[in-house]
Amino acid sequence: MDPGAVRDWWRDRRRVTEYLESLLPGWSSSDRAEEREAAEGLRDFAAYIAERLCADLRRYLFRLEEGCYPKDPGPLPELR
Repeated sequence: MDPGAVRDWWRDRRRVTEYLESLLPGWSSSDRAEEREAAEGLRDFAAYIAERLCADLRRYLFRLEEGCYPKDPGPLPELR
């Protein structure tokens, strides 16, 4: 993976969240326990994308560009 591909995915992440949102109503109200349980996983994954993935991807971009993960909380590459 290269930095451009990471940034492209980030810009297009809405497709992933829209897909998760399309599955959630059916799985949440399913008669099958495993689908209701999977709905919790969908919620968790959507929350991760919304809240924490940006920071993780910025650290990953640093690794791709610098060859190692950052050792201190200095500036990280932008995803834009």
